[in-house]
Amino acid sequence: MIDNPTVSIIIPYFNRWDLTLRCLSDLYKFAPEYCEIILIDDAYTEVEAGNGVKWWMENPDRHKIRYYRNLNNIGFGRSNNNGARLARGKYLIFLSNDVLIQDNFIDDMVGLIGESNKTLVAGRVVDWAGGWNEFNVDGKNYIISYAEGWLLGCTKIA
Repeated sequence: MIDNPTVSIIIPYFNRWDLTLRCLSDLYKFAPEYCEIILIDDAYTEVEAGNGVKWWMENPDRHKIRYYRNLNNIGFGRSNNNGARLARGKYLIFLSNDVLIQDNFIDDMVGLIGESNKTLVAGRVVDWAGGWNEFNVDGKNYIISYAEGWLLGCTKIA
C-alpha cells in the first residue's frame, strides 16, 4: 500500500463487475507500486459489483485502492471528474473498466506526459469523420479531432 502515490488510476464502473475485476487483476499484475487505483462506482445495481469491490478493499496487497460511490448514476465523464477530485497522484490516468492490460503502460504514459500541465496522452486520437465530430459550417466540412476516453493521461493541476 502506498501513502504518496505518483500516479492515480481512475476507473469508473457501472455494473459489469466481471469487466472491472479483470481490469483490477491486470493492474495488479502490471501496474507499478507507486500507483493508487480509484474505483468510482456509478451507483451500481448488481449485487456482485458491491461484493467484488468489498473484497478488493479488504485485501489490499500491492496497490492502494480507494473507492467512491456516486449517489446517483451520473455517467462516465462526471464519474471521471469525481475520481480526479479524489486523486492524490501527480499524474492522472483515466481508464475504462473494459480495457485489457497486457503490460506496464503506465511508465510510458508518464514519460510522454512529462512535466507539462498542457499535455494529454490518449490511447487513440480520432481525426477522421466518426459521425458526431463532423460539422458543416457555411458549406465547408470540418472534422474535429478528439481523444477517445477509454485511456487518457495528464498531470493533475493543483
